[in-house]
Amino acid sequence: MNNRNDPIPKILKIVTENKICDTCLGRLYGQLSHGLTNKERGKSLRVTAGLAANKGIKEPETCDVCEGLHSNLDKWVEKAIEKVKNYEFHSFLFGNRLEKRLIQNQISIEKKYKLENSENFSHSINRLLGKHFRDELESRGLQVEANFETPDITILVDFRNQNIKTTVRSVYIYGRYLKLARGIPQTIFPCPKCGGSGCEECSYTGKAYPTSVEEIVSPPAQELSRAGSTVFHGAGREDIDVLCLGQGRPFVLELENPKIRKINLYALTEKINEDDPKKVKVNELKIVTKNAVQEIKAAKPDKIYRAVVKCDREITDGKLDSVLATIEGRVFQRTPTRVAHRRADKIRAREVFKVKGKRISKKRYQIILWAESGLYIKELFTAGGNEILPAPSELLKAKLTVKELDVLDIPGCLKEGSDQSYHFHQDEKNVEEAFAGIN
Repeated sequence: MNNRNDPIPKILKIVTENKICDTCLGRLYGQLSHGLTNKERGKSLRVTAGLAANKGIKEPETCDVCEGLHSNLDKWVEKAIEKVKNYEFHSFLFGNRLEKRLIQNQISIEKKYKLENSENFSHSINRLLGKHFRDELESRGLQVEANFETPDITILVDFRNQNIKTTVRSVYIYGRYLKLARGIPQTIFPCPKCGGSGCEECSYTGKAYPTSVEEIVSPPAQELSRAGSTVFHGAGREDIDVLCLGQGRPFVLELENPKIRKINLYALTEKINEDDPKKVKVNELKIVTKNAVQEIKAAKPDKIYRAVVKCDREITDGKLDSVLATIEGRVFQRTPTRVAHRRADKIRAREVFKVKGKRISKKRYQIILWAESGLYIKELFTAGGNEILPAPSELLKAKLTVKELDVLDIPGCLKEGSDQSYHFHQDEKNVEEAFAGIN
């Protein structure tokens, strides 16, 4: 009595009616057993079918399915190793682009013999390439492993166009920067006249300002990592004429296409801080994942500001205190004219948690203010035309000018979750310290 579920008769037909190598044969039944390579599985199936037919069935010299592709994989692995030899990496992932004809060869056999347990041709090739790649590098003393989620390097073998392309995962460095000099933007500011192409106005530099935080922080990191390029991601930004002090402003520096992944962060910190110590310094450098960029860009931490305000007439300390008290609590501001070109025109509600001031000369006052992110500090005092009251200048019936503005601190820290997620945790430990000098 014939067993309808016995696969041997069908396998016998496949190997006698087609030129098919052991690897392709094993792949046609790839989902039916585990612990064997496709080649081992195919060889076993061929032998079993031959025994059932009482004849030897040898593996053919050519294969009508892969058309000899499997016999050339070692060559492609060598090309891949040559392609990545200058990169430091610990994990990898292979991808490929097969000739459509080869995929169709397998599909035709699957349909003809009504096979339902085949392994995807492309997946099989990726696994073979990865195994050969790993084993070959191991024989040369390099330990690397396949990673399907976040590989350091992805290798695409394009069989159609006979080439190999690589994609290197960026390295991300979190840190905080202090801006110690005025007149420095966070990132490169293109010349408004030439748009960055270079003109007489910008001395053909293409820049509106000689340097930026980005230009001070990025080059040393790019040099150490031998990265192709960098991208600076800041947690907001201060105005060009505003200092950033205290712990500094959080940022993530993305190193694109790095050849070195293990970076000495102590040496990098020293290098950045020694290059231009009167302008920019960094601290708290650590390696993070791409997830940190999104958190840093979305974070809206409170800020502590110090403003030096000039009044066009002398006012009493008591009057100053009473006026400052009116801006504690909820404040409503309309988008200032100076940023209307890059901000939507709308009214924003922001919270002022605490504000204190003291006289530093006859008509100058120092004001410390702790407020919610997104508050326009200069306009808070001056009410420059597009702002919603309360405004100290209106209440004092005097003209106020913010002569200096500093970010004293951005309290908080970046915390990493167990799933490589990040959260910017806000704390208030430095708030009282900032106000201590003004009481």
